[in-house]
Amino acid sequence: MPCTTARGASGRWTTAALFVLAPWLWSVASAAADDAASLRALADAARTTLAERVEPPVARLPFLCTVRRTETAPMREYILRQQAEAIEALLAPTSAPAEAKRVRRLLGELHRDGYARGADARLADTTPGGAAGLRLAASLGELPAALHERLRPGGRCGSTYVGLVGRTFLPLGALARADYQRLTELEPADPWHALVLAWLAGIEGEPVLQRALAAAKSMPSAENTRVQILAWQQLAWLRLEQGRAGEAQEAAKVAMRMAEETLRRAGNDLAQPAVEQALRDAAQSGSVLALVLEDAGQKGAAFEVLLGVAAQQRRLTELRPEELPAQLTLIDTLGRLAVLRDAAGPPAATSGPAKAYLDEAVALYRRLEQRTPYSPMLARSAWPGMFMTAFGMAGGLTLIAGWTLLWRYRRRISQLMMASARGSAAPLPPPDEALPPPAATPAPPTGDAAALTAQAAAALRRAALVQVAAGLAFGVAAAWLQLRADDTEPSVLRVALMSWTWGWPTVLALGLVWDGDRRRRRLAWTAYFAGLLLICTVIALGDTPSKVMLGVTVPPFFQGLMFWALSLSFSPFLLLFLNRAVRSIGPALLAMMLVATLGGTLAIVAASTPAGTAAVGSVLWTLGMPAGAALPATQLAGMLAAAPLAWWLGRRLRAAYTAKWLSDQSLMIDTLWGFQAVVLALDLTLSIGPTGGLGLGVFALHKAVTLAGMAPAARAARRRRPLRLLLLRVFTRRDRRGRLESRRTDAERLFDLLGSRWRYIGPIAMIGAPDLASSTIDPDEFLDFLAGRLRDRFIVDPAEAPARLAAMDDRCDLDARWRVTELFCGNDAWRAAVRGLMARSDLVAMDLRSFGPDNQGCIFELQALIDLVPAGRVALLVDGSTRREFLQATIAACLTRVPITSPNAQAGVQLDLVDVARGEQTAVDQLLRMAASSG
Repeated sequence: MPCTTARGASGRWTTAALFVLAPWLWSVASAAADDAASLRALADAARTTLAERVEPPVARLPFLCTVRRTETAPMREYILRQQAEAIEALLAPTSAPAEAKRVRRLLGELHRDGYARGADARLADTTPGGAAGLRLAASLGELPAALHERLRPGGRCGSTYVGLVGRTFLPLGALARADYQRLTELEPADPWHALVLAWLAGIEGEPVLQRALAAAKSMPSAENTRVQILAWQQLAWLRLEQGRAGEAQEAAKVAMRMAEETLRRAGNDLAQPAVEQALRDAAQSGSVLALVLEDAGQKGAAFEVLLGVAAQQRRLTELRPEELPAQLTLIDTLGRLAVLRDAAGPPAATSGPAKAYLDEAVALYRRLEQRTPYSPMLARSAWPGMFMTAFGMAGGLTLIAGWTLLWRYRRRISQLMMASARGSAAPLPPPDEALPPPAATPAPPTGDAAALTAQAAAALRRAALVQVAAGLAFGVAAAWLQLRADDTEPSVLRVALMSWTWGWPTVLALGLVWDGDRRRRRLAWTAYFAGLLLICTVIALGDTPSKVMLGVTVPPFFQGLMFWALSLSFSPFLLLFLNRAVRSIGPALLAMMLVATLGGTLAIVAASTPAGTAAVGSVLWTLGMPAGAALPATQLAGMLAAAPLAWWLGRRLRAAYTAKWLSDQSLMIDTLWGFQAVVLALDLTLSIGPTGGLGLGVFALHKAVTLAGMAPAARAARRRRPLRLLLLRVFTRRDRRGRLESRRTDAERLFDLLGSRWRYIGPIAMIGAPDLASSTIDPDEFLDFLAGRLRDRFIVDPAEAPARLAAMDDRCDLDARWRVTELFCGNDAWRAAVRGLMARSDLVAMDLRSFGPDNQGCIFELQALIDLVPAGRVALLVDGSTRREFLQATIAACLTRVPITSPNAQAGVQLDLVDVARGEQTAVDQLLRMAASSG
């Protein structure tokens, strides 16, 4: 719109404003109409989900589960009718925006999960002390959960309400009987309340059943006559359960006579709803009578009754061809006719052989399956649980495969280390001959080395603070999303407790930053739990009332602890991946296993559809495999089909690691928080549906805070030349059984602590060996091993060493840390490689614990150190296991053989001994002081 001057423009401004606002006002009005329409659509979807729990689709109802379902058809019909009324009652008070928003959330929860505790409580409170709200509330969960054993006889077809919690935190279904007991007191004249209470009471329900009959008789009407018919059917079941077969038959016959009389009075016009209902009741009563006769051993009489029932049910299926319950009742009747045919005597003119009935039932069932050939057996509410199961399975497979693969990795390294360069063109020097130095030792880094180590210490502190800040950001964002999803009013205590809970992996991340520093790690755990107890104490000192949960009164202090424990959900599983044995390859392997297990899960879902089941059956039949192999075979096939995608993901992680977008530490920390974000997303999905996927965005927030927080330290690190450390050691031997000796643990502990401190100063170089394989293996090494290309990483020919050394990348990662570089060498090449590493290092630390005359390789390395590296840049780590007399004699002998060009050719040279027996922390501190004084 062009600009206008203020003079004389008021009319034009008004017109322009209306012109601009008109589309907005129209959009608001349209949005209101669309909102009402979408709310109605959501209500219809919720009603469908509720109905599928009571009357599941064919894909969720195996053929054998159709047997005797007709017996409980009135219960399902009553529940569905009440649920439809409950949905309408929820929609009624939606004029206020806040109420409409709350109703939308409850309907969405009902649509996704088939139950919403909030909706149950809302209806129960709609008319306090009244019957309508209580009756409708019970229908949404309490009543069907309490009747699930009757609705699914023997539990053979499973239950969809097990494990859910009702509106008072008791198991769902526990309140149903009390609710209907109160309904009979509030409305004693309503016979339906007494009848439902009799259903709930089961074998103990005769008194209330008689009350239902009396109430129905006292007020004659078509509806009350129907209650009498159903009450007589229930009485027949009750007498049968009591072992009184004769009285059961009498009750069933009374119900049959009443139903037939009602049908006779209604007429034959099935277009009339009253006639259709009377025909249903007659067929239902005949089915109950047949069941009673069958259980009493009168199979011929039961067969004759069922013939008439089948004729009535066929009329109903012709009237309602799309109605699933009517089709299923006919399938049930045809199956029972097939069972009773042989006991009924010779086939009459009106009946055929048993196989004909069975074939008709199966054919009808198959036609129903063909209506939804790709509908899975598993409901949408089960999907979060399936994905969490896939996560758990991926974690278990990661641990098992990680241990196995690392064992094989060590074995393979041992084999390749013995490889020689026989057949190579370059001549090999004798092992005991001193090699000429490959290059001069590097000059000290420009600037004050002490300042560099101080900057590195500051970077370590920054890394810890950044992890705390990122963890708090994750926790606060997760708390805000959860409060919005649950439509809960935020408060300082709620936000604090929820943020502290969701941010608990911060402690694990700090453990990785302070790797090897046990004191700081214990301090982090102590601080976390102290903060949790402080929050719970503040809650207890406030005005929070006690709550009854699962029948137990919980004080306010323990409410906070219970919320914390319950909200942790699946995330403590992360502790398994901090196991030293697998954590170096855990993130990459977990990502690959997760893709594979999700493929297996999706395969199971696909196989649970009617079309999928038929395909799996055909494959098993062709291969001659038993039916019991269907589930594991399907899952394995899905995992194998997803294997290329898993391998592609592994290669992408490798590429990111090679490009230094990821480091080993950031990959582990990202795995922790990525897993926590998935748990958050699944938790939100249970409340708000697919929108809960926004929880994954909280991981992006954590990553952004981490990158931004470490960016200044990373920029400063790139501007300075790093201090290079070469770590040599006595390789761990194997005992007589081929197992690695226990000193590997000591080497790993020292390496972890040294790496967490030194890698903020510069890179660490090592000669690769099996003893530290689980601590130093990188994603690229791991994938090369899986691909069978680990040999390509080995220097077999000594002539290859200079090129490999020149190709070493000394750039730091985005987290301001340098990397650990392992050179894998064959039996002929390690001498040239280790001398080359010495020549390019600013400090050489040699771990001589367990050193003795058998360690000829270490003797060679000592001679090379004295020949090439100034004594002030050499640290020898020793403890009580070191043969010190032999070490001193070896050093003295090496000094007598130094060439005149050696920086240690002058007399009186001494090498520094660092006593690790006083603790790894003390030893690392001494190494850092040596680095600070090297400049």
